[in-house]
Amino acid sequence: MKYAGSLPYSDTNGGKPFKKSDFAYEGITTPKQARKIIEEYKSLGIDLYILRINLEEKISIKDVREFKKNGIGDYETRHWVANGYNAKEAKKWLKLGVTQSWGAKKLKKIGIKSPEEYKAFRGMSNSAIKFLKDNGVNSPDSLDKTMLSEIPIPESLEKYDAMKLKIVRSNCYKVESVHFGSSDVYDNEGKCYLFKAKLYQRLERIIGLAVGASNKTILVMFDKPWSEGEIRLGVIKGYGNYTYQTTYGSTKNIAKGKVILNY
Repeated sequence: MKYAGSLPYSDTNGGKPFKKSDFAYEGITTPKQARKIIEEYKSLGIDLYILRINLEEKISIKDVREFKKNGIGDYETRHWVANGYNAKEAKKWLKLGVTQSWGAKKLKKIGIKSPEEYKAFRGMSNSAIKFLKDNGVNSPDSLDKTMLSEIPIPESLEKYDAMKLKIVRSNCYKVESVHFGSSDVYDNEGKCYLFKAKLYQRLERIIGLAVGASNKTILVMFDKPWSEGEIRLGVIKGYGNYTYQTTYGSTKNIAKGKVILNY
């Protein structure tokens, strides 16, 4: 075979045969060295079509080898490499639920420099993380994680701290992960929940029936005006259950709660 000739391989999509020059960025100087890389791709079970893409994007066989060793897919590898991550870093992000390289890149833009730093914020939205990071909060507590997962991002840390203080003063040191509409009607007393509900019937001036999570009816007690048909969200404290008779004559037992914070 001539030094500059084509190699006796082509990708499975019918592409042109590989050339030694395709591998130049790897420091390849002979067809034999190029064949060795092709054979390694085949032994790793990677389609030669992926090899052609990797050659175009200058992804080294060393990177391919390392990402494969860490259980990261062929297509994902090139995206992680393109965004400047090695296999070990990518694996750490993946273990924390950040499955795409662009996700890790976005986190970096809002101040999360490493997977280790992200652990404290895991599961929070980027907007919530940015709000806390911008205000010097590097270790969010359980209230931060539950509240900021649903409520609008406050205008300032002072306003947010005032909201948290109101919740804590109501003896809510923890907000449950489930919405109030999905709470156990026999085991919600004194517990605090996030809620999003639409008031559909006022029973008294500050008491009404609303439709919450999973389209379940809840009884809400509130201290701010709440019009029928209006949707509110915030934090509510469980007060046990409430039994009433429907217009069809059946009896319903529903969760009863007092709104602590709403929007």
